[in-house]
Amino acid sequence: MTWSSKKPAYAPEPQSDDKAAPLVCLTMASELCATALNDLTDPSKQADNEVLAVRQVDGKIEVEFSHRYNRRTALHRRLSSLLRAGVEVQDFVWLDAMTDPDERWLHEALASFPVGPEALARRLERLAGQEVLTHLIDRMADTEIEDRQRRTIAHAAALTAFNTHTTEAGNNLVVAGAELADTDRASASRLLDGASEIARLGRFGVLTEIDERPLITLVEHRNWEVYDSATKLLASLAAPRSEEATDVLVRLARKLATGSKSTEVRAEQVIDALASAPDTRSDVDEALDELRSHVHSGVRVAATALLARRQPQRARGLWEPWLHARSFNERNTAEWMICTYGDETDVTEVVRIVNHRTKPPKGRTYFPPLSADGLAFLAKHSHVPDAATALGRVRNRWDLHDTDLRNWLKLHHPQLVPEEHR
Repeated sequence: MTWSSKKPAYAPEPQSDDKAAPLVCLTMASELCATALNDLTDPSKQADNEVLAVRQVDGKIEVEFSHRYNRRTALHRRLSSLLRAGVEVQDFVWLDAMTDPDERWLHEALASFPVGPEALARRLERLAGQEVLTHLIDRMADTEIEDRQRRTIAHAAALTAFNTHTTEAGNNLVVAGAELADTDRASASRLLDGASEIARLGRFGVLTEIDERPLITLVEHRNWEVYDSATKLLASLAAPRSEEATDVLVRLARKLATGSKSTEVRAEQVIDALASAPDTRSDVDEALDELRSHVHSGVRVAATALLARRQPQRARGLWEPWLHARSFNERNTAEWMICTYGDETDVTEVVRIVNHRTKPPKGRTYFPPLSADGLAFLAKHSHVPDAATALGRVRNRWDLHDTDLRNWLKLHHPQLVPEEHR
């Protein structure tokens, strides 16, 4: 693949392939294909004409999106909807991806971003493949190009890596971002954000293993764009935190515990990253205790929830002060803790929570439903008369439940689904 430093001229009319509908092939367990087809063809679960066609081919499902929508956004919506229906996607491949673009095609796309013809700029969304990604990263190292050009290439590299979504592609972005952190912070941040997008695919079932070692120094970088992106990425990684990374995060947590309200976002990111810290580290628990005194409610809630997961024996002492708090976040966290770590003596309180939570606030939907933890607790203690009565009430009021709650009950508590709706 060759590259010219001169900005090419391009025709104002895009090529016909730029208007083609994005086509993605989803791989999943064969027994889940029927459920996936039902979900993908349900018009109530998609934006207006977002999905043009769905078909099953050789045990996989092909989905054709409208070219009017951003393909990554459309894909995320469909993956989220499938996850709600109990379907994890093992992999996806864009069938219209460009893995070997010619020089003119690529230059027209780069030159048109972000102010050129939209169809040309959207060519970047089709880039995929390790060869293309390596070429773009090598080009960013060229000291002769302008910062604006480098940032466009960084954006293209992030899109290419997402479409490739391999461990190698994610690690390539992290290494390149670390190398640019001191010279081009905006480009470094975009690369790290691109790696985060790949790591977050894990919640849908598309798994990668991104190395955390290059991030350890970046979470303490002097530039907020870099440390913000690095901390978000570290929090997105499913692998357990190393001792070295935990040391850095504990130090940051203690520093942020006495910070102002403006430190809220970073403090919550550090807490998210500490979720995978070793259980044997008592200094993590001490840092979380300090963060429970933070001026912002969101930080106090996140720290308390993680502390309860790490020290379940302390949960009762953590939830009792918040069970009737005025703050929704604090009350919601207390209810989650009592449903997760409570025992038979807490059935009466959980029944009250479920009765209150079964119907969500008007105009808002939640998945899992707000009453999910409470229903799981009552099902676990169904031998207690009050719990059995509450579960019977949920079954008898089936037609009054919202769609999300009914779908969730079918997946997780089929015994609460009336016979005629199974």
